[in-house]
Amino acid sequence: MIEPTSGDILLGRGVRINNHPGNEAYSYREIISENAATYAASTKSDKTNLSTNIFTQLLNSNPPRRFLEKSETGKWQEVPLKRAVTKISNTIFGRNEELSSLKECYRRSVSGKTEFAFISGHAGIGKSFLAYEFGKHVIMSGGIFLAGKFDQLQQGKPFSALASAFNGYCGMLMQSSELQKRREVVASKLRSSLGREVYYLTKIIPCLNDILGSEQSDDSFYDDGCVDAQRRLQYLLCQFVEVLSSSFAAPVTLFLDDLQWADSASIAAVRQLLCSTGSSSKQKQFFFVGCHREGIIDIDSAHPVRELVCHTELLGVSFTSLKLDSMGKRR
Repeated sequence: MIEPTSGDILLGRGVRINNHPGNEAYSYREIISENAATYAASTKSDKTNLSTNIFTQLLNSNPPRRFLEKSETGKWQEVPLKRAVTKISNTIFGRNEELSSLKECYRRSVSGKTEFAFISGHAGIGKSFLAYEFGKHVIMSGGIFLAGKFDQLQQGKPFSALASAFNGYCGMLMQSSELQKRREVVASKLRSSLGREVYYLTKIIPCLNDILGSEQSDDSFYDDGCVDAQRRLQYLLCQFVEVLSSSFAAPVTLFLDDLQWADSASIAAVRQLLCSTGSSSKQKQFFFVGCHREGIIDIDSAHPVRELVCHTELLGVSFTSLKLDSMGKRR
């Protein structure tokens, strides 16, 4: 165990401290405790998406005294978000070039250019860490960061990673009273844009029910194996992204991990997202980041991701490929 010093940033529970000093203003334990029962009762395959949701909620939360540091006098003091994120970001080693590339892609997406960044590399090389490190930059810049992860055991469950990404964001919106105005805007815009169709989304995004705050529901039967149902959800997810982007004048970044396990319906939804934002005459801000683990499944001509990668130019999308190798090979 290491005693925090004046050079450290404290996020979470500190050494020899019964409670993080910032908990007097806001308790991160609330996020954990609210999800603990569901996590414990879930299957092994569901735990992956649930843990991603929890991480995203923590990442997006920005209550008072989130970051603290110990002064030279030994007292805890609040650290401004920008300085804390900058200081924490300095812990990423050897990936500054790739991180800069992602930031440049994001800058173009802010200007209205739809972007697609494809991160590949072997297991444990830092793909996910790089993406989440970039996610800090998105949030600090005022953007919206959605994150989901495909799972080998859920390949037969369409939209699992997308549902996790959107559900995580909706769950984050419910965590603080300070976000009530944003929740109201999202609910109002979704109802206005989609009418009763918005309740169909709650079939895969349960936390959206809390935001809508209504007892209404879509009584139609949902069969995730039905092509018509999948197309309906693809359209509604596209509308959801458009509502988020237009409501807050903020770029939307969607990060999906482990694309090698992606199902064809999810990739079709991503393609529609890229197509609707890339070819539209309206200025929309959308950035898709996908990670692929090499050495598991080759993304050949038969894999749905291959078609997505090969047709980005036809979709009017700027494509950036980042292949991560071992940092030990660099000189």
